[in-house]
Amino acid sequence: MPLPTVPPYLPPLVYNPPWESLVVKTTEYKAPTWGVDSLGCNGCHGNPPMTAYPTVSAGAGDSHGWIDNFGFISLHVWNMGFAPLQCNTCHNDTVRADAAWSRTEYSIVFGNVPIYNTAKHVNGKKDVAFTLTKGFYSGNVKLTGASFDPVTKNCSNVICHGPQTPVKWGTPYRSWNGYECDVCHQGW
Repeated sequence: MPLPTVPPYLPPLVYNPPWESLVVKTTEYKAPTWGVDSLGCNGCHGNPPMTAYPTVSAGAGDSHGWIDNFGFISLHVWNMGFAPLQCNTCHNDTVRADAAWSRTEYSIVFGNVPIYNTAKHVNGKKDVAFTLTKGFYSGNVKLTGASFDPVTKNCSNVICHGPQTPVKWGTPYRSWNGYECDVCHQGW
């Protein structure tokens, strides 16, 4: 993933080539024997879905977490050192329960979580449906006005990003350069 090419580094950042052209968009499908295999969340996708340097040089694409070249984890599962965002925050039509989790300085592991709606879980789509209220930081955050456009991959009115609206899912992020942080966290 290239770095932005045009100073000043103010959104929207310019990448050459455009970062969207570098994001892998293929899905790896497993062929479980239904009713027999007990794969758990990790059986089909990471738990949490994660990418790592050097294979992926920035947090981007369908990664919910990214391990940088220094070995540190970031993005939604890290959540700036607070409790990680649970799957049900953005996929509430698929899972409703919170997963148990543990974190060290360099990693995070989620426990399995029961599937609330199997029709939304294994349908080949990235179903996004926000929970109405979610505990963050020191209280509850209302997500009642939040929305996701699957065509543009934009989240709108997501209070987690403060005054910034909309936020494009998959925008490159490297914690060591603040200008990429500012794309999703403008005004913070």
